[in-house]
Amino acid sequence: MRLLMASLFVAAASSTRPLIAQDSAQGMEASVHGLILMNAFHTTKDVNNSDVPQFAIPPVGGTARSTSSATVRQSRVRAIALVPEFAGGALTGELDVDFFGGQQPSSGGRTFPLIRIRRVR
Repeated sequence: MRLLMASLFVAAASSTRPLIAQDSAQGMEASVHGLILMNAFHTTKDVNNSDVPQFAIPPVGGTARSTSSATVRQSRVRAIALVPEFAGGALTGELDVDFFGGQQPSSGGRTFPLIRIRRVR
């Protein structure tokens, strides 16, 4: 996980230009933009959700557990497409997503963020 986080940070820091694809025969363009945002946190008591706690819960077994971790759930990815000649007009589209759509549980007590669509136009 640390290696993945480090490689994503290096990739984002080293590239200031968006990824762009063009089809010269049709004049179509597509680009992908992104923002990697990492949050670190520490809780000293048991809570219902470690990265976005809403309320404290009674400790399991009488002992409160503290947690330190980090998340990239607020990272955003946006894809934009342009077709300049489509049915007598121009067609543009945009898809903006983040990873704050919830958490999918898995084995080992880990959770994986789910994609949330923020905007489609």
